[in-house]
Amino acid sequence: MTTSAFTLITGTLPDEGRAALAGLTRTADIGAALGMLTQPFAFAAELADGRVLLAVDRFAVRTLCWRLDGGRLLVNERADAIAQGAAIDPQAIYDYLFFHCIPSPRTIFKEVFRLPPGRYAIFENGQLDIQPFGRPEFAPEHQDFGTARQRFQSLLEQSVVEELDGGKPGCFLSGGTDSSTVAGMIRRATGRQPATYSIARAEGYDEMEFA
Repeated sequence: MTTSAFTLITGTLPDEGRAALAGLTRTADIGAALGMLTQPFAFAAELADGRVLLAVDRFAVRTLCWRLDGGRLLVNERADAIAQGAAIDPQAIYDYLFFHCIPSPRTIFKEVFRLPPGRYAIFENGQLDIQPFGRPEFAPEHQDFGTARQRFQSLLEQSVVEELDGGKPGCFLSGGTDSSTVAGMIRRATGRQPATYSIARAEGYDEMEFA
């Protein structure tokens, strides 16, 4: 999609982002515009001056992976899509076993990287310059418990509703607080019992008892 010489190459960018970034070329302006966005995003786009912009929202709700190959920039939402010929990174395997995830900027492949949360990058003359555009800010608010509880429930329900697409809703259910709450919120929002999925093995790990 092209908007005022701003051409989206790949990824997800809400309408507010397209409007805010259209026509911008100064790096400082781009960082400031990204910092004003409120919806999740991860995208690569060609700017009016021919440079390529990569960006990921503050919490990396969406992901974007990149690779430099002989001065070329390869970019995709999936690491494996640009990993042809790349070796597996042993440190990434260790990270996954230790953290149960592979923290950015590392991916499972040595030559492929993930843009960290709250970062944008400018690709120019075969080089990629990565900069932060903002960090999450948590300002304490003094509220009575009843007000805070009501607000929390409202925000939680709103978050669940935003992820529903009109199809049959479903979620994982381990029996823990988080998955049980999400399942309950889906039912409250849709009025239907969601399909739930739990994990169980013949020996060892089993969520079925509590789910």
